[in-house]
Amino acid sequence: PPFPKVTDWTKSSVDLEWSPPLKDGGSKVTGYIVEFKEEGKEEWEKGKDKEVRGTKLVVTGLKEGAFYKFRLDASVRDRIVVHAGGVIRIIAYVSGKPPPTVTWSMNERALPQEAAIETTAISSS
Repeated sequence: PPFPKVTDWTKSSVDLEWSPPLKDGGSKVTGYIVEFKEEGKEEWEKGKDKEVRGTKLVVTGLKEGAFYKFRLDASVRDRIVVHAGGVIRIIAYVSGKPPPTVTWSMNERALPQEAAIETTAISSS
């Protein structure tokens, strides 16, 4: 994911801006999850309840004088819901020497027959 940059701030907010990633893995980016955490804390918080559609966000409710880290979360930690008959694409970027072997499973079982796995030199989806 790209790295957000601070473009402006107040006592309790920060303006963030970022550029889209140079490579999207063949699937257009539909939104970003912006997270932040106060220095010294473990938990990351979402900057907004929903995905950010553009490449800018104002994060409010920050403490004056505190230090924060910001990131764009590209993980698939949250539950993904797909309606019956729907299509989902999950991309995993992988690298290593020797090149790793990637396998996919669902609930520790083989994927259904209709699942299609695409592998490139840098990803599996």
